[in-house]
Formats: sequence, structure tokens, C-alpha cells
Amino acid sequence: MTEHNAGTEAREALDRIKQAEAEARNAVRDAREKAGPGILQEAHEEAKKNREKKISAAREKAAKTKDALIAEAKSEADEIRKKTDSDKAAILDKGRKSVDKAARAVWEKLEEIL
Repeated sequence: MTEHNAGTEAREALDRIKQAEAEARNAVRDAREKAGPGILQEAHEEAKKNREKKISAAREKAAKTKDALIAEAKSEADEIRKKTDSDKAAILDKGRKSVDKAARAVWEKLEEIL
């Protein structure tokens, strides 16, 4: 009977080992099934965060570039405006002198005639 008991105990131990292995396989399979989508979700979220960071950085860079271009254009426009005002003043001054000179010449002719 001892051999029979020993064989039964060995068989029961073997069955328990097989049961434990099956449970471990099931646990691994369940973990893979549950972790797989979770890992994919985490990867998707990380990619989304990275994309948003890059878009935000690109927007900031574009805004800085736009601001720099606007400032440069305003500066150039101010320079052109100053030059135009200066040219306008010179032309008006020259015109006034010419008108004054012509008026004097006309006045002198009138005086001669009268």
C-alpha cells in the first residue's frame, strides 16, 4: 500500500504541477491580451503628445518668424516714409523757390510794362 500511496501522491503532485502550469499559461496569455492594448494605447498617447509638442514648437517658431518679418517690414516702411517725406519737402522747397523766382520775374516785367 505504501507504493500505491506513493504513486497516488506522485500523480496528485504531477496533476497539481500541470494545473499550476496551465494557470501560469493562462495568466501569461491574459496578461498579454490585457497588456497589448494597454501598451498600444500608451504608445498612441505618447505619439500624440510628441506630435502636439512638435506642432506647438512649430507654431511658436512661425509666430516668432512672422513677428520678426513684420518688425523688419515696419522698419523698412518707416525708412521709406522718412525718405519720401524728405524728398517731398525738397521738391516743395524747390517748387516754392521756383514759384518765387517766377513771381519776381513776372513782377519785374509788370513794373517794366507799367
